Amino acid sequence: MPLHPNALERLRLQPSGITALLDGKDEAVLSAHPVPDKWSALENLAHLTRYHQVFLGRLEQILVTPNQPFPRYKAELDPEWPQWQAMNSREVLDQFRRLRAQMQERLQGLREAQLSSTGLHPAFGVLDVPTMLEMFLVHEGHHLYVMFQRIHEQRR
Repeated sequence: MPLHPNALERLRLQPSGITALLDGKDEAVLSAHPVPDKWSALENLAHLTRYHQVFLGRLEQILVTPNQPFPRYKAELDPEWPQWQAMNSREVLDQFRRLRAQMQERLQGLREAQLSSTGLHPAFGVLDVPTMLEMFLVHEGHHLYVMFQRIHEQRR
């Protein structure tokens, strides 16, 4: 299965929503918790950024050893999550841009045969590379919406 015709374009353009959300917001607004026990806007961004690494790791896993299961990612169980939570917005954005470029380059470089490589997700079953990318983009869109909520919940 090839990548959806606009998947790479969405991967390239979707981060512009992050720029729009963060523009002019100070660190206090981004790191605030207007909803108790829910991530701040900045923590949502840190999660998205960390998830780039998770995605790239899974991609390499299925390219090397197809059909292997990978665990459901849960930030709270990730030993690296606390260091991501501790970053400021500039640090997270720098990492986001670096990892996004790496992800785009890796996906664009895949041969057609590699796109059909699959992994086994515990909740969604067998996923090939194009479906993994679609899941990634939808997941990212969800967190962009939550970031919007967290920033604007403070204005009530």
